[in-house]
Amino acid sequence: MLLVDRLLLAWPQGQLLADGSLGWRRGRTGTLRVGVEAATLRPFDELAHAMLGMEVDSLSLAEPLRGSLTGTATLEGSLDSLTASADVALQDAGWREAAFPAAELTLDWQSGTPGALRLDASAVDLRWGSRRFTDLRLALDGRPDSLGWTAGAGLGEGSSVSAGGAWQGKGLARFTLEADSLTLVAGGHPWALQAPVTLVRADSAVTLTPVHLAAVDGAGVIRTEGNPPFGTPGELRLELIGVRLADAFSLMQRDTAVSGVLDAELLVGGTRLRPTFGGSASLADLTMRDFRAPFVQGVINYEDRILDANLLLWKTGTRVLTVRAALPLDLAFAAVPERRLPGPLEVAARADSVDLGIVEAFTPSLRRVRGLLNADVAVEGEWSAPRLRGTMALDGGAASVPGLGVTFDGIIGRASFGGDSMQVDSLVVRGGEGRLVVDGAVRFADLTRPLLDLRLRHRDFRAIDVRSYLTLDATGELSLTGPVFGATLRGQLRAERGQLYFADLVMKDIVNLEDPANADLIDTTLIRTQGLGAAFQSRFLDSLRITDLQLTIGDDFWLRSNEANIQVDGLVRVNKVRQDYRFDGTFNARRGTYALNLGFATRDFTVKQGTVRYFGTPDLNAALDLEAEHVVRPIEDPDDILVTARIRGTLLAPELSLTSDVRPPLTETDIVSYLMFGRPSSNLASGGAPGTSERLALDAGLSVLSSELERTLISDLGFPVDFIQIRPAVGASGSGAASGVTELRAGWQVGRQWFLTFNAGFCGLSQFSYNSVGASVEYRFQRHWRAQLSVEPLLACVGGRQVDPLSTTGRYQVGLDLFWEKEY
Repeated sequence: MLLVDRLLLAWPQGQLLADGSLGWRRGRTGTLRVGVEAATLRPFDELAHAMLGMEVDSLSLAEPLRGSLTGTATLEGSLDSLTASADVALQDAGWREAAFPAAELTLDWQSGTPGALRLDASAVDLRWGSRRFTDLRLALDGRPDSLGWTAGAGLGEGSSVSAGGAWQGKGLARFTLEADSLTLVAGGHPWALQAPVTLVRADSAVTLTPVHLAAVDGAGVIRTEGNPPFGTPGELRLELIGVRLADAFSLMQRDTAVSGVLDAELLVGGTRLRPTFGGSASLADLTMRDFRAPFVQGVINYEDRILDANLLLWKTGTRVLTVRAALPLDLAFAAVPERRLPGPLEVAARADSVDLGIVEAFTPSLRRVRGLLNADVAVEGEWSAPRLRGTMALDGGAASVPGLGVTFDGIIGRASFGGDSMQVDSLVVRGGEGRLVVDGAVRFADLTRPLLDLRLRHRDFRAIDVRSYLTLDATGELSLTGPVFGATLRGQLRAERGQLYFADLVMKDIVNLEDPANADLIDTTLIRTQGLGAAFQSRFLDSLRITDLQLTIGDDFWLRSNEANIQVDGLVRVNKVRQDYRFDGTFNARRGTYALNLGFATRDFTVKQGTVRYFGTPDLNAALDLEAEHVVRPIEDPDDILVTARIRGTLLAPELSLTSDVRPPLTETDIVSYLMFGRPSSNLASGGAPGTSERLALDAGLSVLSSELERTLISDLGFPVDFIQIRPAVGASGSGAASGVTELRAGWQVGRQWFLTFNAGFCGLSQFSYNSVGASVEYRFQRHWRAQLSVEPLLACVGGRQVDPLSTTGRYQVGLDLFWEKEY
């Protein structure tokens, strides 16, 4: 009898406690209890290695165990007739890439003949590298040499596996494994085993009964017949019919943005370490994110560690590309140090006057593609030093890019292959009234990692034309270097002309004008942004780095929204790392309009000057300082009031203030009242002349209508003007007769330094004539100096009719102004 009164093993990370007794032989029985509390697994790991008499680092499984263990075990009986039970819990356990945040195991075992074993193990979560498995479970029940088993696990979102069967054997060298049931759910698509399967291993030989796995909805079948290669040669016939790639990628927890249907018939032979296989396969409707492939058909043969393959790409029954390859590879069904083997490479691809319409089959980002492609390219040498040779030519190319809103045409390209690089001799693309020229090289470090070294030269090139977002014609020179995914863009770019449509700068909520406590009239807490959307997303753009790209805004670039139409120029430096953009520089406002929404009325302000200054912050915030003016014609005062709107603060927290040229200064409440009603807030309750309320409502309606008309002409209809302003007649005479002049202004950028504006004023449509038309011409000498020549008619309205204030018809006034602007 072995008697353990009390045994305690303690170390800083845990302890083991044992007590009880155990018999030496049958007839002398006892009970021994062992408990482990919060023990780290590392001491057990070291103890196991020490018992084997080996150094830890000398073992192939020498990676140390991680985590802690808590549990109890009970041994009952004698050493020749023993019953054991255990309950164990693992916390934060792991080995190599595997990690168990939590796992539980229950064991009941009885020695002797026949003996008995019952095991239940479960884990809520298992992570193995980048893969995650959930709800893992394993149950064994029976004799040690004849067990029933069930197992299951979740394989990611919408995917799982569950199976059950029996196992017979006395070790892993000779055993029989039966699977009575097997159910796979791949991305919500269920598969089921159609008949039981038996696998028998006898030393180095493996035999397998036929396997028939089918999708429940009949959309795919996998069949095997024969014995798989193992230690001794085998011969296994594999047949795949209608197998969806999305199912396979879902089970492997890979990117499921892949679709396509695979059919294949292969004969696999040889051994596990030296397999052979041959057969044919086809792949239809292949899609990988934005990439699409036409119908692919191939014949493959693998023997003596050489893979021979012939691939054909078809579109609507026409062969468009032929690829032949002979590659030295080790495709053993076991882990090997290197799959690519020394030896000669032979790859040849040929396309003869292929219609470029095939490109539409590869990507949904292009439409109406046309042109011809000729290619004769070969790869020779070895994996470590591949050699390219051949040529490629593109003629008469054209394509529409819906995501960018542009059509590129006149595409002509020539490239030659030599050594480890493709030399882009020339690639010319026309866009709008300009063109893009690309030259440089692409080096293939090991055939699978292309490295870019390209130069892009733009000349008035229409790069993007998305209605209500951005239109851009660019001139400049850029360089694109580095790997395709992770390339770096540098250089200088000038936005010669274009329009950037942004969301309204601020959303304004007007407070109660009669409450003197409300000094801050404008709520400027909401900023809205607009992105390019899914049409612009790609792995290339997401990984692209932009380093110190100098972006100059030319003389014909406008910022537009529902409330603003501002001509800007300036210089900013653009940087981008992953998804983070940084701008550093200043946009200068040169001219334009700004519509102040006052609730039921809108007033147009003329932008005089201002800046939008970026400081390189990752939130793309910018400091604002914009100034715009509006002339108010009061109802009961002959003197006009000049109201100035000043937008300061930042894009994320703009601040709007209103001032006037009246002395003493008007309060913001009175300024808003003048803007809305043409009178101060103190006189709103006094009423005024008969018909005043009706005229005020009419003025407000005309103001809203004119602002909406301006926005529609410029933004929605694309009216061919750069600047338009409509100011309806407001105000009234004391007798109630309308005395305002309706003004219309339209302007165009003419060249880089000239701006032409026409203006017209009239009392009513019936009073309009050529004598009411004026014009102004502005010339900018340099950044701070400009001159303006204006010719305008003298015009006034009384009682709704046009009158000449000097009693001489057709009288004009001429002005010449010289402006100097300086920023501080």
